[in-house]
Amino acid sequence: MMEADTANDARATPDAELAKIVADPQSVQAGAWLAGVLRHNPRAVVSDVADPRGVPDPNSDVPIPDWPFAPGDGRSRQVLEALARAGLLERVGAEAFCASSAGRPILAALPLYHARNREGYEAAWAEFVDTVAGRRVLDAGCGVGAGTRWLVELGARHVVALDHSAERLGVARRLAPCAGRSASFVRASVECLPLQDGCVDRIFSRVVLPYVNHRRSLSEFARVLAPGGLAMLILHAPSFYLRSLLRIRPTVAGVREAAYSVFGLLGGAALERLGREPRWRSSRRGFHLAYERRGTMARLVEQCGMELVRWVPAGTKPIACLRKGA
Repeated sequence: MMEADTANDARATPDAELAKIVADPQSVQAGAWLAGVLRHNPRAVVSDVADPRGVPDPNSDVPIPDWPFAPGDGRSRQVLEALARAGLLERVGAEAFCASSAGRPILAALPLYHARNREGYEAAWAEFVDTVAGRRVLDAGCGVGAGTRWLVELGARHVVALDHSAERLGVARRLAPCAGRSASFVRASVECLPLQDGCVDRIFSRVVLPYVNHRRSLSEFARVLAPGGLAMLILHAPSFYLRSLLRIRPTVAGVREAAYSVFGLLGGAALERLGREPRWRSSRRGFHLAYERRGTMARLVEQCGMELVRWVPAGTKPIACLRKGA
């Protein structure tokens, strides 16, 4: 838990305070707990944390943790004050806080930062994790930057954090300030990477391939990887979508989530059995959605000029470990 420094509070900027929060595991856990509360009640006001249990989100696969301190622990107040100094919370009267409009997207990202070290990347493929240091790495579909920060902490020489969403990239820029000159943030699609051939040594991608055209994206990964380069891809198993169907709720959001799960199962079956990648249509845009199995990935990866060297089942999110030939 970070200690309050009252002498420097007046000089600290919100971004400096946010950097302290993201570097402190208990503060990240507290922010992730608040994100769960806000999903349940966007207008929630917090003063004293009487019930420390995390509020789960049935539509999210990222768990919400419990509050990191026992009821009545003075550190609860300290972390709420720190979140307010960082601009994530605003005061309601003298003793209570609610989420600020600018702080909501940051708080919403913190469950992923908290869960990052619990998703098994470190143990999944030591050859990848142990060789990130000093390498050029692409975080393909970086989202809010949890993977980017992890790669920088592993010692990457430079990380290209790439995502198609300007909003998510904005959050990533704020939550991965430790990167500094070690990272660049690029808005683009993984299906058409604005990078030179062979310019990266490693690729990390968390749950992006299920939502894009597999062949185009894997071909782009193979193109930008240097000879002998490695890629670690977090994917979706069929059970990811089946579990979502089993948890369906009789709400508009629940029905929408169930529809997407059906698309994911149909898309995965078409990819696995027919070798086709249907592009589904919604009221706003077309989209891809599919699960992956080991055999399907092995065929696709080989077609794109790489090799599937390891497959880690990892529950609903299997991990594909790829290598490009020398």
